[in-house]
Amino acid sequence: MKVFLLPFGKVNILESNIAEIIVNEGVLIDREMVESYRTLIKSHLNIPYSLLINKEHGYSYTFEAQVTMGSLD
Repeated sequence: MKVFLLPFGKVNILESNIAEIIVNEGVLIDREMVESYRTLIKSHLNIPYSLLINKEHGYSYTFEAQVTMGSLD
């Protein structure tokens, strides 16, 4: 398993097409954070891929982050 530490949490690559995302306690996720983990995911996972969002800690999203998460590029 590969683990990537980001300023707001970590991404565990569980398999070639599955990743777990764990966000640190109290983080407010913004659009830039969403884009940074998407870039990491795209470069390390095979398509189609699945994400496991681990709600281990309390955190929230800005509206812009929610819109970004809802759109695929």
